[in-house]
Amino acid sequence: GILALDPEEGFPDLVAFEAARARELFKSAVKLPDLLPKRVAFFPESLARVYQDTLDRIEQVEFDTIRRPVRPSKGRAALATLSCWARRRFL
Repeated sequence: GILALDPEEGFPDLVAFEAARARELFKSAVKLPDLLPKRVAFFPESLARVYQDTLDRIEQVEFDTIRRPVRPSKGRAALATLSCWARRRFL
């Protein structure tokens, strides 16, 4: 399985490639919340923030996610959701 991979044998390079690819996909999706009704627009925006934060943390561990696993933070996810909801609701 994936846990048997040697992180020195190209796995961090693969993770770096996938992280860059994910960032490019986020760039194309950034306009989506503006196309949705206000009452639901916060949801994809908050998900994007959580995933972008996770990508930032993956970069911080130098893409070595086998030895240093990265998971989305529940606290940061809650804060992102509340922040996006409030911004869409009151601005």
